Amino acid sequence: MELTLHVNDKLKLYSKTFISGHHYEIVNLLYQPIIGIEATNLYITLWNLLAIEKAELTLSHRQLLTFFNWNLKKFLQVRERLEAIGLLNIYYHHVEGYYVYEMRQPLTSRQFFLDSNLNVHLLYQVGENLYEYLERKFLVKPLSSELTNITKNFTDIYQIKDDKNILSLENKEYITTFVNQFTVPLNYDFDFELFTLYLNKQFVNPESFTKEEKAAIVKEAALYNFDPQTMSTIVLECVDNNQLDVYKLHEVAREYYKRAKVKTNLLQNIKATMTEQEFSAYIKKKRLTEKEKRLMDYKTKTPLEFLRELQEDTPVPNSMLDVVNEIFTEYKLPGEVINVLIEFVRKRNDGRLPREYMKLVASTWVYNKITTAELAMEMVDKINSLEKEYESRGEIPPTYRSKKVKRIVEIPEWMKEQTSDELDDKEQVNLEGLKELLESFK
Repeated sequence: MELTLHVNDKLKLYSKTFISGHHYEIVNLLYQPIIGIEATNLYITLWNLLAIEKAELTLSHRQLLTFFNWNLKKFLQVRERLEAIGLLNIYYHHVEGYYVYEMRQPLTSRQFFLDSNLNVHLLYQVGENLYEYLERKFLVKPLSSELTNITKNFTDIYQIKDDKNILSLENKEYITTFVNQFTVPLNYDFDFELFTLYLNKQFVNPESFTKEEKAAIVKEAALYNFDPQTMSTIVLECVDNNQLDVYKLHEVAREYYKRAKVKTNLLQNIKATMTEQEFSAYIKKKRLTEKEKRLMDYKTKTPLEFLRELQEDTPVPNSMLDVVNEIFTEYKLPGEVINVLIEFVRKRNDGRLPREYMKLVASTWVYNKITTAELAMEMVDKINSLEKEYESRGEIPPTYRSKKVKRIVEIPEWMKEQTSDELDDKEQVNLEGLKELLESFK
């Protein structure tokens, strides 16, 4: 319901829970990167005002705005961020005409990272390194498995009295730690149908997944930007007796992400051959031809940057990172040559980087001592020219291009020896006689 807010409208602050120092840490470290410092300031200020007066505190919006030096429009924009993320509920009393601001606790750190999908937004906001740092700040080391719990039970110390005159609790509500079940939609385009095709149905039946399990799978894929194939491998590791362990899913996904990150870091170690300024000094031209522009890309971009450019700034699949890492570690090709190799192979394989095909080309380039982008481009030109030459003669080029061999059916020798005269001498079939013979059988 839309209401027009006025600065003289009254509001009451209310809460059935509380906020502690630990909650402030969660708001400042986990929520603030998402909602911004202004919304964080408003949230903490409202809690401080509520703490001054333990009963319901009533004030006007004009009084509240003096704390922030905002106009009413700005206040509404900031307040809506708190509402949308589950930290504030707004009620309106239609008879007496005032608002109630119900303050809500932030999620626990476990809820934030495992149940709410907010961690996905935090990761995209702060990046991988800071996200891992923040997550570690809220992790607790488990006790040693060698410890034995020897804590006394209640009945070991206290006696239970059989008193039937226990007071009725009636319908009373007490201050609570109030568990906030807030979740946000992911809006992550995950191909679940393709994911199920990758699953080995001997180990898990995709139709048996519950709604919660499906949501957990999509969430982990969104958090770490996994494709359906990678996610199917992770899920298979988390299935026992055809049952998916959701908590194990998060741990396994994290390990896969760390391994993928190591691979990405290896790619980041491959430096560009030169900067754009160095290339300008090297080429000594202001207007570049298309070929020279391509050469600049090869020489001034790392393979990871070049892959992202070819992907049009979309995430690079882990399978591609694996292949490029192998080429770099096994064949020791320079980054500029790897860039030419990537483009060459992708054009021939509909945007894919088949591992064995990539290795085949890389090994021949190593043999031919291809150490610069210029030499690699010359090699590509030679291959293309050679293929056109062979194809013009209707022959199969001896290059990397895979081509199905056309089967040519030759006339057998015995058939060549049979002349047309011999065929004419063959006894001709009497069609009329054959028809009369067939009629007689009827």
